[in-house]
Amino acid sequence: MIGSGSAFSMLPDVFHPEITQRVLLQIDYNPFVLKWSEAFKKWAQSVAYSKFQSLYPLAWTPLSQTISPFTKHLIQSDAKKEADSLGRFWLGANETRFKMARSALQNNFTYIPLCLNFGNEDHLKKCGEILKDHDSEIVAANLTNVFEHIGHVPNLSALPFHPKAPIIHSTCWFNPNGSPQSMVQFGWDSALPEIKGLLESLQRDS
Repeated sequence: MIGSGSAFSMLPDVFHPEITQRVLLQIDYNPFVLKWSEAFKKWAQSVAYSKFQSLYPLAWTPLSQTISPFTKHLIQSDAKKEADSLGRFWLGANETRFKMARSALQNNFTYIPLCLNFGNEDHLKKCGEILKDHDSEIVAANLTNVFEHIGHVPNLSALPFHPKAPIIHSTCWFNPNGSPQSMVQFGWDSALPEIKGLLESLQRDS
């Protein structure tokens, strides 16, 4: 589950050989984010873009004739923020890292985009029911900026997290002083108080 654009940067670390069911469920309330991710996945799998330097001009200036200058600026700005916040883990940090991410994309792996609002309890409940019906567990989650967008931390107990699933959370887009605040906790029960505390701190400082 991905809150923002770093979905494919984390693949080399999340989809290690011990994980046999390789499914990336990307959730976002904005359909454009999901369409961009689907397009990026296809581009990165293509032999025409085997190097990051050949893919970057296409991926971060897509549809330049049809999108507004403001939207184009946001896409390029997000790329810079992602690079700054992820550092050596960003898929574009160097060609070696891009090769690792590209290899993960090309291996046996199912990508499922889902337009869903984490602020809607009914949406979360339905999502949890679908996952449980398929005997699925969430083995890793990146919830970057999700709660800052909706302004509170919803009840995610309806979602079937593995008890030790790493929960990644970062506030790099919303932190008033501009430096990212990140945390990794294992299991939703451990992550919940930490995320609530971080969100309350940001709301006090804003």
